[in-house]
Amino acid sequence: MKGAGQATEVDYLRYEFTDYHGISRSKVVPTRRSEGRIRSEKLFVYGGVLGMTTTSEPVMLDDLLVDGCCRNVRLLPQWETFRVLPPNGKYKTGRVLCELGDLAGDGFLNAYPRTMCRRLLGELEDMGYSIKGAFEYEFTLGKMENGAFTPFFNDRPTFSTTVFAHCEELLYDLDRELQVMGIETNTFNLEYGKGQIEITIKPVFGIEIADQAFTFRTTVKEFFARKGLLATFVCRPLKDTKGASNGGHFNHSLWAKSSDSRSAFFNDGELSVVAHRWISGILKHSKGLEALFAPTLSCYNRVKPWSWAPVNASWGGENRTAAVRTKVDGEDGTYLECRAPSASASPYLVLAGVLAAGINGLRTTGPVELPPESQASAYEDETLKLPTSLGESLQALEEDADLVRSLGPRFVKWFKTVKEHKLSKDNVDEKHVDLDDLSLL
Repeated sequence: MKGAGQATEVDYLRYEFTDYHGISRSKVVPTRRSEGRIRSEKLFVYGGVLGMTTTSEPVMLDDLLVDGCCRNVRLLPQWETFRVLPPNGKYKTGRVLCELGDLAGDGFLNAYPRTMCRRLLGELEDMGYSIKGAFEYEFTLGKMENGAFTPFFNDRPTFSTTVFAHCEELLYDLDRELQVMGIETNTFNLEYGKGQIEITIKPVFGIEIADQAFTFRTTVKEFFARKGLLATFVCRPLKDTKGASNGGHFNHSLWAKSSDSRSAFFNDGELSVVAHRWISGILKHSKGLEALFAPTLSCYNRVKPWSWAPVNASWGGENRTAAVRTKVDGEDGTYLECRAPSASASPYLVLAGVLAAGINGLRTTGPVELPPESQASAYEDETLKLPTSLGESLQALEEDADLVRSLGPRFVKWFKTVKEHKLSKDNVDEKHVDLDDLSLL
């Protein structure tokens, strides 16, 4: 097994997996005790981990219960993801991403986010395409002081060189650690919000898209935590009416699985029919997708005009107010920017949602059904409105039969149960940010 041999060369091995929020969870095993486990992959974890809220409060999922108790599930290491973590003190630690075993113990849990992505990627490959992409993340940097989150800088420094100097060395050191984890950065810049930073990374193919985004988020949080700082991907961590929310735009394109491997989105200087069908799928299912793209209460601070986030199922060339921004610049430069996801969304669930909706669009026959392309502000478009609350989004997901079928009924049931737990709290504020969310998200 590729990677398993290297795992014996580290002092400790972190078996890492995601939950439904995109939060990294893990078990760490001393390699002096793990030789047998590495060979046989026999390691288990509390099955209720998928039922935890963003603040790790357990939510009981019926299918996981046996006599009222939550059963264990197996951790299944995906050894191609093995990496030696950046040096941190005197111990050498490795990391491998895992999927979860199914309830019968003889396969993969089909409601696990990474497993869902792999299945949908297989469906796309069967149609003759592969997907290339990368997430474009914003996060807020600061520290906890006297029970409050204080931003690293109080300016609104969009692209400011002088304010960037305050965190320049930190970001360059972070870049080195990202390289160790196999992630190549494209750009660094400051954004409009207090303490807000944006980093873009180079696109990759297939499941690596979500793996790299998941690794990026975890590496950023770990790096700054060791510096006594807090980096958070919470959508709106500060009560700042003029500040920007943290987005997690998903840039992607399809490529033909053929000998010449050509872009499936580009045709003779413009977007292809394949691209239009893919966009139509995303827009058609945009209400249900919002539950995956905006999965926390805080996200709905962002779903309003002139927030630089979409409010409807719109699309347009180089249009930052649309749900899907199109860019056409030759084969390599033609792609879609899905602007609805917030930085709080799980990259695995964003990828799974886009795949499910896009594949549905590809499978339609007849003329492509798209609303008119937005030429100016998409906020004025008379088209399908996006949900403005988490409760509304979850209902839309449950009612979208195509998405439920593509993502899997068990996943939709479990995801909705976990997310509705937050809404069941008395007097819950739909724009609420739990301070505990800041450290985990």
